[in-house]
Amino acid sequence: MNLFIDQELQRKFDEQGYVVINFADSTTVARLQQIFTSIYPKTPEGFFSSSYDKDIVFKQNLSNQLRELLDPLVKKICHHFRPLGCSFLSKSPGISSFMPVHQDWTVVDESKFASVTIWMPLTDTDEKNGALKVLPGSHRFSDALRSPTIPGAFDYLKEDIYPLMNWVKLKAGQAIIFNHALLHASPPNLSDSDRIVVTYGLIPEEAELYFYNRISEHQVAKFRVPYDFFITYNNIGQPPESAELIETLEYAESPFTINLLNRKMYQYRKNKSSAMRPLFKKPEHQSFFEQNGYIVLPALQQHQIDALRAYYLSTGLKDEKGYGFHVGMDAEDKQLVKEMVDKIKEIALAQVQNYLTDIQLFTASFVVKEPNPMGVVPPHQDWTFVEDEESFCSVTCWI
Repeated sequence: MNLFIDQELQRKFDEQGYVVINFADSTTVARLQQIFTSIYPKTPEGFFSSSYDKDIVFKQNLSNQLRELLDPLVKKICHHFRPLGCSFLSKSPGISSFMPVHQDWTVVDESKFASVTIWMPLTDTDEKNGALKVLPGSHRFSDALRSPTIPGAFDYLKEDIYPLMNWVKLKAGQAIIFNHALLHASPPNLSDSDRIVVTYGLIPEEAELYFYNRISEHQVAKFRVPYDFFITYNNIGQPPESAELIETLEYAESPFTINLLNRKMYQYRKNKSSAMRPLFKKPEHQSFFEQNGYIVLPALQQHQIDALRAYYLSTGLKDEKGYGFHVGMDAEDKQLVKEMVDKIKEIALAQVQNYLTDIQLFTASFVVKEPNPMGVVPPHQDWTFVEDEESFCSVTCWI
């Protein structure tokens, strides 16, 4: 599901796991600084989050106060979203403010949705005062669950990953918006001033919020939790109170190896460097296709379907080999095959071209399954038909 209004922003977010934007003006930044100072006249030592406070009413009031300033800004860039709450993060000067390599918790069905943090500093950030470091593309490296009680898939590689990460140096009022599955870290604040950040958590409107708690060596409990969970949950490492237990899942620890990490990073760089020519007219169609490898779109009207069905029945094409599955282009009568291509092209190609740009058709066929328990097509990839699959792609329009 697209979270961003700007489709190019969505494409970058899907590819990298994060985007950087100009978010708030200097007036808003100054107001946020005033709010922080009024609550914390002296910045807490080391790394601190206002979410650590046990006072739920205080956290709710603070979140509401921050949202009054930030909601209008978020609505300019995101749609169909559900806010999870806002908080302050601070780093006072000192070595104890180091935040090691980690991913944030799994809180949505990540096969369908992404949970997101908007992270905006109130002062310029760099490598000296605790700017974020990220590993681009790492949001897709592993589908292992993440929570306070579940060992992270990358826990054994933190020291290897840290030097591979990219700096995200931001000006005050800029923001990084990142997927919770993205590997990120932050060095200690070794400057002379405090580093203050405001965060805004959100998920797609359609997504439910979950929490995973490890209950034994091989089992994890999955809970459905309310949308104010990040404000009301105080007993970190314990099952949430008054949450709905949905199911108990089998769990097996699956730590990454350095070789697997290197392969994932190589594949990401290879895909990112691909300069594939757009196939679709609309950027949002192209973005979805590149992310998922397919897209579903309306094609034929009923009269066109009827015409193609009638033509198919007139050809007398049969399952000559008894597989329960056959393809018209395999027919021995090659004149019939040519006529079939021309007929499908005549009726269907114009409809497909409504979506596509600069294409050439190289075949068309009927693909048929008779009632037959043997007609199974196992998992497979189709053949390579173009010389450079980093620049071009061959596709099937399966109607």
